[in-house]
Amino acid sequence: MLQNIPLKLLAVGLSILFWIFVASIENSILQVPEPVTINVFNQSEDLALVADPGMVRVTVRSDDQGAFRAVSANDFEAYIDVRNIGVGKHVIPVTVNAKDPAVRIARVEPERVEIELEPLREKIVPLQVSIEGQPSTGFRVASNRLSQEHVNIRGAQTILEDISGAQARVRLEGNEQNNVTKIPEIVILDDRGNVMQGFSVVEPIQVDIEIVELDYVKAVGVRTQFVGRLEDGTIRRIAPTPAAVTISGKRDVVDPINVVLLEEIDLRGRDESFEVEVPILVPEGVTLVDVETVRVEVEVDD
Repeated sequence: MLQNIPLKLLAVGLSILFWIFVASIENSILQVPEPVTINVFNQSEDLALVADPGMVRVTVRSDDQGAFRAVSANDFEAYIDVRNIGVGKHVIPVTVNAKDPAVRIARVEPERVEIELEPLREKIVPLQVSIEGQPSTGFRVASNRLSQEHVNIRGAQTILEDISGAQARVRLEGNEQNNVTKIPEIVILDDRGNVMQGFSVVEPIQVDIEIVELDYVKAVGVRTQFVGRLEDGTIRRIAPTPAAVTISGKRDVVDPINVVLLEEIDLRGRDESFEVEVPILVPEGVTLVDVETVRVEVEVDD
């Protein structure tokens, strides 16, 4: 039995070496966590893709384990070459290159993709502005104006038929205090408002955005005014409804105001209690936010 010990030790040693070899192979292979977008190269200028070629899953191999640290789809380029390919459906092989020379491509799934090319066409569709974000605190967007109300887009005839309009999307950074001009992202929409891909815009578009200071809003009281005298009796109570109103305007104009006056109420010829709707006298540079008149109840003692 002792004479078999060297053979047993040799077998154990070989097993360990084989395990290390297999483990090293397994550890040197990695699937990229995110799919890689397929680009299209050498497409004829008078043709258009009916749909994007999509994405591929990439598995890579490397002898340098450090090359796998924080690997992402941005570390690879996937493309199909459609040089000299005409109208119709075609199955094209996908080529993937790694930007890191220490990384080798082990597998690409799928290896080929089907595409369809059609003659390039143009279509003019209405354009609307969509503004995301807000200007600087204390300011607001007062208006916007497009350099043109329609946009000319290019794409495959089949999908051009489904397009109903486009959006010029611009983003405010939160620090704007003056008028700005933005170059928008043009988003193409179908009849149901879904975003469509695979189009280009013929001419450049601009959006002029008017930025103004935000109105300062404040609640203030109301004050009644009378003209003339009662025929008989005395005023016992005055009750305006509402007793306070909201005004807005520039802060330096609105802030000093604590009450607004009502138009004068004529007491001549009156000798008993009454109610009357009275307009508010609006100071210059001020806007009424909620109401323009106040109902005043005047209670008269005999």
